[in-house]
Amino acid sequence: MINNSNALPEDYSSPFYIANKTFCLDFDDYIKSKNGKTKGEFNAWAYTIYGKITTPKNWVIKYKKATYTTSGNLFISAEKQGLLILAEWRTKTNSDSNFIIRRKRTFDVLNPKVKDFEIYSDYKLISTTDKPLFFSNLIRILTPLFNDNKIFEVHLKNNELKIELRSKKHHFNILDELIEQIRR
Repeated sequence: MINNSNALPEDYSSPFYIANKTFCLDFDDYIKSKNGKTKGEFNAWAYTIYGKITTPKNWVIKYKKATYTTSGNLFISAEKQGLLILAEWRTKTNSDSNFIIRRKRTFDVLNPKVKDFEIYSDYKLISTTDKPLFFSNLIRILTPLFNDNKIFEVHLKNNELKIELRSKKHHFNILDELIEQIRR
């Protein structure tokens, strides 16, 4: 259960603390609604929370936020203050595909294995197999996240799917759809 606040008492009224606490409690409620287990901690500047859901397939879900500055200036945007926000969803699949879809990098042009991901120009594809139905369904479900450039990397190797996001939101509706799709 996520009730571990490692904040100082003077931080309890901070809008950052309240926002992080709300985010973590919403996550806790979601995981519990799936009969899962959670752990983690939060304060005004950061949170690290984990959840495990056991459906026909196990899902390990992690959200992390870390602010790498002590300025706490309300007038400077959080993104300019050294902020990391990530989500990571992991599960095992029955797919025998191996691929990586990730954001473009500067030196991708030097690597012949890295191909343009024709659907989304901000992303690259590295694949050793043909694109099966699983791949098409996965891309369809993740379309809103690709459109908003929230996907950092989608990695399927040795039947383990890892989806890493850079987003301030939970995206539970998309996670629900993934859970249902991979359940099959």
